[in-house]
Amino acid sequence: MVDFAAHTRRILSRLGEDATWTPSGGTATPVRGVFSSPFVNADLGGVQVGGDRPRFSVMSADMASVARGDALAVHGGSFLVASIERDAGCGETVLNLEVA
Repeated sequence: MVDFAAHTRRILSRLGEDATWTPSGGTATPVRGVFSSPFVNADLGGVQVGGDRPRFSVMSADMASVARGDALAVHGGSFLVASIERDAGCGETVLNLEVA
């Protein structure tokens, strides 16, 4: 049987970047994950165009108690957790973020 959680952890350790997670009312904690920011916000001839939200993929065990509204500092930006997608199969959690 394939240990998807171990495989995912190896990927995050190699391709990830360090971030700081601060639970609401809690202490800042370092975490490692993959940040992706497909978000585009541009003014094209007077028409405001937006895209998808930035996301942060992390091992579920590293942020087991993450909650909506928690703060995440990553890639030079400050974000709030807008929603959480957990994948029990590979032990990964994807955080959909919004700019703080």
